[in-house]
Amino acid sequence: MGFNSKKAKQSFFLTNGGKMLEQIITGFDGKCNPIRSFTEEELKRATNNYSEDGILREDLYHTLNKGVHEGRQVSVKKFKSTSKVEWIINEISVASFMSNHRNMFKLLGCCLETELPILVYEYASKGVLSNYIVAEGNDQEFSWETKLKIVTGIANAVSYLHYGSSKVILHRNINTTNVILHEDYTGKLMDFQLAIPIPAGENHVDTEEFCGIAGYVAPEIFLMGRYTEKCDVYSFGVIVLELLTGKRVRQLQEDESFGTTSASFSRLLRDSSGCLDEWDKFFENKLKDVLEREHKKQAIQCVDLTLRCLRKDPDKRPTMKEVAQALSCIKRLQEP
Repeated sequence: MGFNSKKAKQSFFLTNGGKMLEQIITGFDGKCNPIRSFTEEELKRATNNYSEDGILREDLYHTLNKGVHEGRQVSVKKFKSTSKVEWIINEISVASFMSNHRNMFKLLGCCLETELPILVYEYASKGVLSNYIVAEGNDQEFSWETKLKIVTGIANAVSYLHYGSSKVILHRNINTTNVILHEDYTGKLMDFQLAIPIPAGENHVDTEEFCGIAGYVAPEIFLMGRYTEKCDVYSFGVIVLELLTGKRVRQLQEDESFGTTSASFSRLLRDSSGCLDEWDKFFENKLKDVLEREHKKQAIQCVDLTLRCLRKDPDKRPTMKEVAQALSCIKRLQEP
């Protein structure tokens, strides 16, 4: 390694480390779970120099690569130039603080000696939830019980994000690509780059910065640019809706084969107090197998909960703690 290269790594390490420490102190009162420091060379070896064959997920801002470090499978998150150091430092601080929850994607450590830090997470073999929305021959494996397990786990994770510390932390980017699945289909919430705590004494965050993916974003954000915990509730409701229908949100909005139901769906996204008869028919069609078998009560209550999460008025949506409690009760329901 040349002198200049070594000096650059030391400079990045000190700069990124200082920013991370400052974020942890100001955002989380200096509290976090311990994480490991990795070198750039370690992670290159672990991922076979970030081989394309090992890509688990890729978007505009990062790639998530499968790797093996000291005999352990890991997920290595390498950011692209479109990302900002501040976002990455924010993710490290939030993820390290929340990693003790079983439904949070566990951060193992990071490499600070590159211009954009590289993050190392646990390995989740089933990939992201978005791959399972449209069933392709995996109906039996991706059963009703599995779907209910996933949404209950994610509800618990978001509830913990909101109420697990002295500050309410908003995720602001909940969607099916930010839920990753373990071998047993345990759902893990990931990607905390845009997460933000609500200031003490406030119940919202005003920002001109738009966050989230179209279709998952609560309507009040477009109107006021205001984020509250109920925005995350809305986004979570869209995820459950996708799982219930087997259609991605964009497909449901645009698919003409749904006829009047497509119009009903668009109305639902504006105001879920729409025509309940139409929605009963819609869900009865999409959940026919479930409704005819032993999970009818669970399905009906899950639909009702989803509609409440998607209400236009954020004050009429439940909190994530209430959602998590409701789903736990739904899981325990016994059919006659």
